[in-house]
Amino acid sequence: MIFRNTLCALLLSALPLAPLAAAPATVTPGTDKAGNAILPLKVKSQRALAASEQACSPDNRFCVELVYQQNDAPPQLKLLRMQGKDTDARFELPALKTEARNIHLALWPHVLTLADTAQGALLGVEENASAMYSGGGANASTLHLFRMYLDGKDMALREVLALPTFGNELIRACFSDQDYRERRGACHDESEFSSRISLDKQVMAGFPRLIYQTRATSFPGNISPMSDSRSRPARKKRSLVTVVDSECTFRRTISFNAITGVYAPDKPLPDCGQYVEP
Repeated sequence: MIFRNTLCALLLSALPLAPLAAAPATVTPGTDKAGNAILPLKVKSQRALAASEQACSPDNRFCVELVYQQNDAPPQLKLLRMQGKDTDARFELPALKTEARNIHLALWPHVLTLADTAQGALLGVEENASAMYSGGGANASTLHLFRMYLDGKDMALREVLALPTFGNELIRACFSDQDYRERRGACHDESEFSSRISLDKQVMAGFPRLIYQTRATSFPGNISPMSDSRSRPARKKRSLVTVVDSECTFRRTISFNAITGVYAPDKPLPDCGQYVEP
């Protein structure tokens, strides 16, 4: 029976597993004391192979469309409705143009409305990357936040923030019966990076402040996604636990800088590329 279980586990670990689906950041809707608010956007269902996707706020005061990259044309962000008024503003996103087939763009299903409506609104695009290989896979998501505002008589667009919001990786670690025994049946190394974005509700005037919280974990035990699992000693039963990476588990306050026109954290973000770069 032990041999049969071992054999089954090794066969399963050798199968090419699909990467776990990318999960967006957890976003907490709400309003601060100034009147800035995070509102949900409902993404309209699209037919297969659609060229774009659209989303609107529940009251239809904000509607936006993301036009996917087509051949040499970069993706576009089109503002269909803003603060209850129809608009035909459209902007190319050349920085998000890519030749990689494993990258997919999606609308961020939220809008950040500003109390001072003359300052515009913040809309987002999620950049989702994936990788698949024998016995494992990886996913990562980055949120690109854009400010749309009236500049004279025309609408303008500027990227004001880019944040890693999600990452996971599953790596095959058993290649023999001995590996299975030494790892006590835990035949994959797993790592995950997740995040939460919310408003600082104490803001009483001006642009909203964002609270960005992350959590990074690994299993089994304290492992690095960049290390070779076969170089580590045999696993003990007490090491078969999920461990929190304290360096990549953190909290930052992200504020708008009126001089630079972009958002910046109160302290530099640590390098967590091992979690968010598949």
